[in-house]
Amino acid sequence: MLIDVTTSSDAGDPAQSVTSAYRAAGGRPVIALGLVESDDEVLSCVEAGAAAFVTKNDSIDDLLQVIAAAGRGELLCPPRVARRMQERLALLAVRQGRSTDLDKLSGREHHILGLVRQRMSNKQIARALGLEVSTIKDHMHNIIVKLCVKNRNEAAAMLGGNGRMPDLVRASSAHSH
Repeated sequence: MLIDVTTSSDAGDPAQSVTSAYRAAGGRPVIALGLVESDDEVLSCVEAGAAAFVTKNDSIDDLLQVIAAAGRGELLCPPRVARRMQERLALLAVRQGRSTDLDKLSGREHHILGLVRQRMSNKQIARALGLEVSTIKDHMHNIIVKLCVKNRNEAAAMLGGNGRMPDLVRASSAHSH
């Protein structure tokens, strides 16, 4: 399915145009036509379901090559776009891995980690929960082991704000230290 993202009903948002076409295509490849030379626009369209794309500056021959490649299940794109896709996939893998690690924690461990995120000491957490400091230390040890981090600060950083995942930059930097 070919969709001209410059003339579709969602022309202001090429990715939205692709999403609509992708849903209607029923598993057939969607090729986005008329994209500008913007890696971000291209990547957002691929993420929205485009199997291929042609920019405003590409020729009819380019279009024919892209259509043939999409029909074979291939994606023709400039190497810089392929590299950006690889980077996004790597960051998504980090995010998924961190999410899976957080899923390993018990409810009590999540609660304690949230209190650590609020910069509470083991003693303050013990008082707040009516537990012994040694029990909190045991929980912190288990949290650090389950999350494969070096210390309580790295563990707390995995929660991000409001108990959610941190942004990708913080997640990847916490993972690489």
